[in-house]
Amino acid sequence: MTVQQRIVRADQLVDALTLLPKLPRRALITGVLADITGGSESMGELDFVRACRRRRLPVPSRQVTRHGVGGRIHLHVLWEEAGLVVEVDGAHHFVGDAPIADALRQNDVMLQNLTALRIPRLALRVNPEPFFAQIERILTDRGIL
Repeated sequence: MTVQQRIVRADQLVDALTLLPKLPRRALITGVLADITGGSESMGELDFVRACRRRRLPVPSRQVTRHGVGGRIHLHVLWEEAGLVVEVDGAHHFVGDAPIADALRQNDVMLQNLTALRIPRLALRVNPEPFFAQIERILTDRGIL
């Protein structure tokens, strides 16, 4: 969360880890930091990447910046070769005017000839299979799998 809120940089956390050689759960923390330095900024994105690895899917790029009509667009997950974007929507995506901003961002993405899929964060916990079936279908159809 501190990385997502720009309080600390991921590389600073990696440096701090070297100061704690006997840290409990070091392997877990090292793995999470590897994903964070790879671009994941939320628990949903971390869970998504972990699920991709379990399914032996190529690990996508995370937090990719594109330009849209309204300015910069931050894509949660992108398989550039497949032209596939996946947005992992936490609870805050369903509150206030967030759905409007999300719709405009998704439209901008699709106007760039990318396919955009959305996965509610809750679905990653309770029913991820239909969403990953869609992802695998697109990656297969586009020659990535």
